[in-house]
Amino acid sequence: MNTRTIVEGGLCVALTLILGWITFWKMPQGGSIHAAHMVPLLLFALRRGTWAGILAGIAYGALHFLIGAKYSLQPLSILLDYLLAYGVLGLAGLAGTYPAKYKGLLVALGAMLCRMICSILSGAIVFAAYAPAGMNPWLYSISYNSSVMLPDIAINLIVLWILYQKVVRLPRT
Repeated sequence: MNTRTIVEGGLCVALTLILGWITFWKMPQGGSIHAAHMVPLLLFALRRGTWAGILAGIAYGALHFLIGAKYSLQPLSILLDYLLAYGVLGLAGLAGTYPAKYKGLLVALGAMLCRMICSILSGAIVFAAYAPAGMNPWLYSISYNSSVMLPDIAINLIVLWILYQKVVRLPRT
């Protein structure tokens, strides 16, 4: 990685933090709908590749955990809800360098769905005690996380679709 890539990654992490502070809806046990906060990390991964995107996502996840609201200090929750969940957004880089619009958007959607899977795993494993009596923890986690993540994914996908062609075509020097 060159200096320009590192600086661009740092700016995308900072912008993601700022957008993450704009919350439209907050769930009582964690999870929120934000103002397209995943878009900077996704665009960075689409421009700079998978590994750079994964590193930026992990850096954001660590910062988000350190300065954000903490719903669990259990190590598995930290790994699944913060580090891995945002690191997988770097998978958007699998679309390749300067991917066609729809290929990039589909791969970004896949990366956001992988983030949702991390949250579902965390919910079913770490937060199973919050499931209503007699309810399967997996079903509870899927329904709880889907109620927050699907609208959040939709917002991010719409904003990414609007910005995609202009940002991905910027020079990559």
